[in-house]
Amino acid sequence: MPLTYHDVMTTRLSALTDAAEEWRKMGDRFGTLRTDYNTEVKKRVGDGDWQGEGFLAAMTASGVIRHEFEAAKKEAHAIAKNLEKAHREFKGFRDAIDDLVAEVKKAGYKVNGHTGEVTYDTDALSGEEARALKNDPGAQTAIQHKEDGYTADIKKLVQKVEDADAGIKLALETNVKDLDGRGDAQGFNSNAEGNPEKVEAVRTEYLSRQLEKNGKLEPEQAAELRRLVRDNSHDVTYSRMLLDRLGTDGTVELINSVHMAARETDTGDKEHYVAFEKGLANTLGTATKDTKSEFYKKWHADMRKTGLKRFDDALQRVVGEEPNKPRGYQTLLTLMEQGNPDSYSCEMLKDLGKRPAGGRGPRQGRR
Repeated sequence: MPLTYHDVMTTRLSALTDAAEEWRKMGDRFGTLRTDYNTEVKKRVGDGDWQGEGFLAAMTASGVIRHEFEAAKKEAHAIAKNLEKAHREFKGFRDAIDDLVAEVKKAGYKVNGHTGEVTYDTDALSGEEARALKNDPGAQTAIQHKEDGYTADIKKLVQKVEDADAGIKLALETNVKDLDGRGDAQGFNSNAEGNPEKVEAVRTEYLSRQLEKNGKLEPEQAAELRRLVRDNSHDVTYSRMLLDRLGTDGTVELINSVHMAARETDTGDKEHYVAFEKGLANTLGTATKDTKSEFYKKWHADMRKTGLKRFDDALQRVVGEEPNKPRGYQTLLTLMEQGNPDSYSCEMLKDLGKRPAGGRGPRQGRR
């Protein structure tokens, strides 16, 4: 069930920091237990005269135990970081809503405490003012416009909270799964990640690969893919990690897959693919904003190679045209046309406009 304005404004956020503190203490305790185990158990077993198969089995089990103690510490600390990040994000969005509500009230409007819907506060009008408003269609239209605008702004902020909440949930669920391939098969996760954006980048890559492989996603997966870029396209860590994991060739292939899915989908899922394409374009802008970064230097070098390659154009086959296998640069520019122009740095645009050695530089995208 979607979060409501009431949920966002009444939830006790301090519970997150309280829980984070307890998880961190738990992690510290696991670290202490590991130290105690090394000094009080493992050392004594290894210092004696015990030999043979029993000794080897004990040492093997000891390695598993030590790993699980360390993994438990990392998992608990990662969860603590996830919860602290949730508190910072939720509080930031709620503060923004508080500021907006204060602006709304100052302008003479009121906010429904459950839905967040904004309406003009006619109770504050005098009888004469109320009669004048009733006989002024122009004023009524202006008020309706204000009501709709304020309500939409509040809904956007509530949606940001819901997106962030989904990201934290994904991180928490991922971190408690033992996927490190070490220690006990049902043990703790030594690869637990304290930065939710990194977990979301991995999830985005996974869904992107599934889209490329199958040509489409299940409806709930398509909605999730849309949510992932909507929530994170502004984040540098997420954006760079996603593009790095996809690679420049993989990014171009993904763009073509998104085109194909959007064209072939007749249901409401189409809007998810279209929105994902826009989000991916903004992700590209965020990742490449700093053209002096090491990430950008590698991405640009790889893109110069990818840009000259020709890729199968699934979109043209769908509409019945003879595919001419456009170059990677053309596909990339098609994607960039869908993003916010302000998200791209001037230096990056200049770099893409230069002619690579041995081939033609990008001129225009596909329509």
